[in-house]
Amino acid sequence: MVYAGTDKGVYKSIDSRENWEELNDGLQDLNVNVFSVDPKYQKTIYAGTWNSGVYKYSDIVPTSKYTIVLQVNNPFMIVNGTSQELDPWKGTIPIIVKEWGRTVVPIRSIVEALGGNVEWNDKDKNVTIKLGSTLVKLQIGNAIAYVSGSLVKIDPSNPKVVPEIINNRNMLPLRFAAESLGCQVDWDSSTQTITINCTSPP
Repeated sequence: MVYAGTDKGVYKSIDSRENWEELNDGLQDLNVNVFSVDPKYQKTIYAGTWNSGVYKYSDIVPTSKYTIVLQVNNPFMIVNGTSQELDPWKGTIPIIVKEWGRTVVPIRSIVEALGGNVEWNDKDKNVTIKLGSTLVKLQIGNAIAYVSGSLVKIDPSNPKVVPEIINNRNMLPLRFAAESLGCQVDWDSSTQTITINCTSPP
């Protein structure tokens, strides 16, 4: 890989200088007279311009790893080692719906901890979850969900598993919601603990 600083910005070639790709990000028409490649992250370069300061360019897409631990009947969750309320000021807890044998939770704080957001449509009783490029839509009482363009059964082995409103809180099947966002979900039956591991953005 070859980089070139010019009076029109920075260019990159990956084919022995046969073809060049413009890397400009605010560098158009600036005279780049010096630049360097980060020795640790070689997809990151720094360009020094004539009278316009230093610019940074990177091909690296930032990601973050998250571990979230929840426990049935516990109103707190642990996010990367830090304890916080699962449903602030409400005291809502993860519960196991006995008829299904599945855990449901209020999902907003979990999604927001991962850097996503949750929207509620009261008219249609829809929950929309957005995380990175993933979009998940669930409807209260509906065993079918929408996941990034496809209709998916929430629990193929049990059509009774649906989002529910319990004590005026929207409670979603935890495993389905988390796995739809690209997370891994582990269940410890001895302590009734759920561990979610996720890289964001997915």
